[in-house]
Formats: sequence, structure tokens, C-alpha cells
Amino acid sequence: MTASYIVLAGGKGSRLGGCDKAALEKDGETLVVRTVSAIQHHFPGPGVVVGPTAHAVLGSRHAVEKTRFGGPAVAVKAGLDALSDLDGSTPVLVTACDWAHPHTVAQSLAAPGGGQPVMLVSGGRTQFLAFVAPLNQLAAAFAGATDNDSLKKHLAAINFKMIDVDPTVTDDIDTPADVERHAITRGRTDLQRHKQQRAQS
Repeated sequence: MTASYIVLAGGKGSRLGGCDKAALEKDGETLVVRTVSAIQHHFPGPGVVVGPTAHAVLGSRHAVEKTRFGGPAVAVKAGLDALSDLDGSTPVLVTACDWAHPHTVAQSLAAPGGGQPVMLVSGGRTQFLAFVAPLNQLAAAFAGATDNDSLKKHLAAINFKMIDVDPTVTDDIDTPADVERHAITRGRTDLQRHKQQRAQS
């Protein structure tokens, strides 16, 4: 059976001054491209990237949230709608695009196998943007998702097996300190957006 994925790439990047995190780069690749590439080794798709059109990734489907910045629950719902033609038992990885080590995240979620829903826990913290569950269970859980709903609210209906991983596995790019520590650079799309903002101010 094929294994699918949903990558969320439409966040505000508030703690980075409103920067487009998906367009940040590591070793010349944007974070969203790095994430999709890492995931496809374990979850070959078809999968979907949810966010602005600029973040459409070759080899993935693309979806846009019904409400821009409506929160992760409505973004997941948009991704599920884009995968509605797949078999309901298809395992779907749901994750963000800003992990420092996306390959390790995907590998950790793929390792258990067996079709049981799994979610990562690191340093005692449940990672609500690092989980795998069957498409039909996710579709039922997010059927009524609305703006600013929490992921925890919708995922409570699914019986996840928690997978403990080292806290470094779920390092993400969330603050200026993270950007510096992981040698992240601003992508060209993000730089262009900031230039436009400065020109208009």
C-alpha cells in the first residue's frame, strides 16, 4: 500500500518577524523542498503541500487553506480534501515544513509500521505536527475543522501510539537563534517579499 503525506507550509513565522519560513534555505534548498524530499523516502505519496502557491513542490499535489492563516487544523483539512481520492486505509504523515532534521522525523514515524496511528513525543512534549494515521480516521477527525481550532482537539478522537524520540529529532526553525544554530539562510522568495515591504513603507 502507498503511504501519503501532508506538509503544512503556510504559517505566519511570527517568532521570526513574520518571515516565510517555508522559503528559508538550508544548503541551497528551501525548507519545504527539504521536508518533502526527506518524507518521500518513507512516504512516497501521492502527497500534498498546503500553503501559498509559491510553495508548490514538484511531485506533490498542492492545496490552499480555506482561510489564510486559519490555523493548522484547517490546513490539515485542506490537505485531506486534496487526498480524498486515495483509499481510506492509506497511512498519511502530517507534519510541518520547519524541522531541522526532517529525514529523522520521517524515519521515526515510518519505523513502527503496521498501520497503527503513531505520534512523536520528545522531551516529554507531544508533537502534534509529527504523526501518522489512516486517511479515513483523519478525515473523520477533521471533518468539522474551523478557523483557529487546535490540532489536539481533533486528534483526541484517534488512538495514537506515542513514539519517544530524542529532543534533537524535533528541533525546529522557530526563532532567530534556531536560524543561526542550524545555518539557515533566507531564500530568494522571502528576500523579495521583504524588499517589496520596505519599498512600500
